[in-house]
Amino acid sequence: AANIGGISAAIDQHREGILFQRGNRSALIGAINELIRDRSTALDLGQRARAKVVRQFNVKRMILDTETVLKQAIEDCGRSTCRERNTDHE
Repeated sequence: AANIGGISAAIDQHREGILFQRGNRSALIGAINELIRDRSTALDLGQRARAKVVRQFNVKRMILDTETVLKQAIEDCGRSTCRERNTDHE
């Protein structure tokens, strides 16, 4: 995968995939050739990537993460800065 945006947070190099710099065609070709030559590595990378996605990017995890963010927002709103901002709109 091209190492752009949050990709490197989702894919560990040579654990769940092969990262290369965007626009580096020779690196892309090298990665593809590596996976074609070594089917076992390709399968291992795919299985580990899938397991990571199932573990980290599922509905239950998203709900728990959202709940954490909302609880933090509620706590922050209990502070005077949030109350001051809210009274400005009244």
